[in-house]
Amino acid sequence: MSIESILESVGYPTSTIVIDFECFFEVGVYHLRTKQKGGLTGPVYIADDRFEVTGVAWRCAEDGPTHLIEEHEFSEIIQEIDLVQHTVIGHHLHFDAMILAMRYGIQLPYTLDTLPIFRMLYPKHPASLGDLAKTLGLSASKGDTLQFSGLRRKDFSPEQWRNMRTYACLDADLTYEALEKMLPEIDVPTREIPEMDHTLKMYTNPTFLWDAAGAATLREQMSLETDKALEKVSWVQDV
Repeated sequence: MSIESILESVGYPTSTIVIDFECFFEVGVYHLRTKQKGGLTGPVYIADDRFEVTGVAWRCAEDGPTHLIEEHEFSEIIQEIDLVQHTVIGHHLHFDAMILAMRYGIQLPYTLDTLPIFRMLYPKHPASLGDLAKTLGLSASKGDTLQFSGLRRKDFSPEQWRNMRTYACLDADLTYEALEKMLPEIDVPTREIPEMDHTLKMYTNPTFLWDAAGAATLREQMSLETDKALEKVSWVQDV
């Protein structure tokens, strides 16, 4: 089955967009590898004053081949496009969706993230996009992002920007190619795709509900249970 037919069966839009944000980072100072010096979690990284979108890989069938667009171009497109009519695809889409939520005030209605799909199908394999490409035997290998360390958009030479275009567009194309291979392997897409989408939204738009009446009842029950337990202990005395 094709991506479009599976999305239709789930009730998702069959028009798709692949989004992959490229952002400023500096190895050892400001980046997303949390186990290394200078590493930050996604939300902290995005909220930091040093954050900058250097470009966005954009793959939309309505716009032709995958291309890299400037941040100011993206900010216009994303405000104009009707996202309710599109399913947005990405690898580790939690990060890209969080950028959209925190920096653009946008919540994605429909999402497909290749990372949880891959982890579900291949739980014993490392799940970076590069590792995924190797495991699935995709047509190309992921490029090297370290060549862009410390570069803000204004710092890119024409050659470096061409390299960024090649790198970013390859990532977006690998993501779509991976989805084509993996999506038909999902046993119950009508259940599993909405569950993954809901999990992503819990990350980008967390909601905390407090049941005050339920909490009061639980506190009373716990107090009664505690009193009953203490009555059975011989060395507990009234104070």
